[in-house]
Amino acid sequence: MKGLARGASLALAFSPVAACTSASPTCDCVDPALTVTIPMDLAASVTGIQLSGTACTGVNAVCTNQAGGCSQYSFEANHVGDCHVEVESVSGVFEVDVTITQMTGCCAGLYATPESSASIVLPEADGGGG
Repeated sequence: MKGLARGASLALAFSPVAACTSASPTCDCVDPALTVTIPMDLAASVTGIQLSGTACTGVNAVCTNQAGGCSQYSFEANHVGDCHVEVESVSGVFEVDVTITQMTGCCAGLYATPESSASIVLPEADGGGG
């Protein structure tokens, strides 16, 4: 009987209800996804986006804004390290490397460092903006 009572008290101590309190922190975390934004005048000419490097092995970019060709792609890194992004279009190849780090704490996950490098913007086509 002693063993049964001890088991019941351990189950209560580790139940999710007992662990949650109103003092739990609320996290305001940045989206870990990286985005590639392509100017509308180039969107239809993009023939592919290739991701490589230790942080993006096996990762695929997904179109998130289909309008006259995809003008925005999104993806999440799957490891710490460098992510090499190549955007192929009929006018050439645009390349950029992004460093991915592991954050801990309230917003744990894989994030681009610096945070601003998570937003990759292709430049306008030659003669497209003055």
